Amino acid sequence: MTSLPTEPSPSAANPADSMLLVRGIAGAVVGGIAGYLLFWALARANLVGYMIPGGLLGAGAGWAARGKSQVLGIICAVLAIGLTLFTAWHVAFQHVTFIEFLSRLHQLHLSRQVLMALGVILAYWFGHGR
Repeated sequence: MTSLPTEPSPSAANPADSMLLVRGIAGAVVGGIAGYLLFWALARANLVGYMIPGGLLGAGAGWAARGKSQVLGIICAVLAIGLTLFTAWHVAFQHVTFIEFLSRLHQLHLSRQVLMALGVILAYWFGHGR
């Protein structure tokens, strides 16, 4: 009888990995809320902080996850894009609709666009963990 090597059966996802994502997303929510509130407070004082919402979203996710996950970093980057756009519109550009704000996004000053992009990069960097 010949013995053929058996392939390991694909098992279910590791429960520790799924808990890492759950903890990370919960931390992202808390960090995102903190980032929104800090951006709002800075805007009221006529200061600019366009990268803060995304950066705090990623920092919250990375801190709460207590591990390293490329998937969590990508999730944080996608969430940071939405949060950054919503926060900038809701706090600084309330006089136009959200769709109108998105259609005029390319008209924002370059420094604001760069700060928004840095916030998304920070969300990925901090969000993927240590």
